[in-house]
Amino acid sequence: MSSRQGLIVASTTVSMVVYGLVLGLVPVAAIWSSAPSWAVSTMYLTIPVGTLAGNLIIGRLTDIIGRKPSFIVTLALYGVGSLVTLLSVRGSVYALLAGLAVAQVGLGGEMPAMLAYLAEVIEERWRAAALILITDVSNLGVLIDGLIMMLYQSSTIPVSVAVDALGAVLGVTIAVILVMRFKMPESPEWQSVPRESRGRVTSPGEGPGIAFRVTALTAFVIATALTYAFLALTIGPYLFPSETGLLLVIYNVGELVGGPIALALLPWGRSRGLALVSYLGGAVTMAVAAAALGLLRSSFTLFVYILLINGIFGEMAWAARVLLEPLAFPVHYRGTAIAIVRVVPYALYAASVFYLANVTTGEYMLYNVGLWAIGAAAGVAWYLRGPEVYRH
Repeated sequence: MSSRQGLIVASTTVSMVVYGLVLGLVPVAAIWSSAPSWAVSTMYLTIPVGTLAGNLIIGRLTDIIGRKPSFIVTLALYGVGSLVTLLSVRGSVYALLAGLAVAQVGLGGEMPAMLAYLAEVIEERWRAAALILITDVSNLGVLIDGLIMMLYQSSTIPVSVAVDALGAVLGVTIAVILVMRFKMPESPEWQSVPRESRGRVTSPGEGPGIAFRVTALTAFVIATALTYAFLALTIGPYLFPSETGLLLVIYNVGELVGGPIALALLPWGRSRGLALVSYLGGAVTMAVAAAALGLLRSSFTLFVYILLINGIFGEMAWAARVLLEPLAFPVHYRGTAIAIVRVVPYALYAASVFYLANVTTGEYMLYNVGLWAIGAAAGVAWYLRGPEVYRH
């Protein structure tokens, strides 16, 4: 791997750690702040609404103005947003909500630009590993949030120290990313696209048409994005407030482990087989978790172990998805397509935030089983008809 590609890998890896740190700010702020219940619900609403806005705006911009300028825009948004959030944890609830919203817009735009960029600048032999492992690192950021939350919830540190610690980590890493991003090269594949063709949606070429690809990938996003949100980010404050830090840690440990497992399975099953196994596995383990907690009323400890296994399948499903999202579409509208497949899922996510705030534990778990079932159905469909994007 060349020094230029080493810089790209280092920069994007650090970026994904910060991505996770900022994403985890929502449950952290919900517990640390003294916000009223309506504000807590609104905090969780900033994730789907902000992500949707960032996806649509910056996902489109990354095809029009380029991958590198889009990275500067997203960094500015979640950098400023996270700073305002931490400064407002014990202050104005409206400033807190504004900070979270701006940060989530930045995160929403980060992923289309990141996936498109990595698919285009990393050598083909390293491409799958880069897409899977670099994006997997985002779970480390949420895990750090969870560890800080656990220290706070165990009365080891006061909230002021917890806020300062998280602010220091974010400040240093964002500064490092800023320097690296200015040194990163623009995508040569994107630069080779004629100006008049950038962002123009056309037929994807061989294999199934754009309607099938968008529909199946939309189902994949529904399964992975929503279940991650409701099993890692929301389940603590909604169902187990005193265990928020622990649940953040447990689910993201599973997610961190799932990335390398997915990469190891990829040569055997290729992208279609990986999608099939991971989404079916996620659906089955989610059903078992629902039975353990919501139906059989088994111990919380047993539920946590099953949740850990579901997190492993969750990251395996994410790995299949981050391979398919950029590689299933041509370069000239790759960012736009990645944004399009997230529209319905994040609209559903926004509606679900309010629905799940007032359901029983059993209903909460069964809802997540249904989300996983949607992904499993898409996994079967892609295995039977979808294009194979793994070339080794």
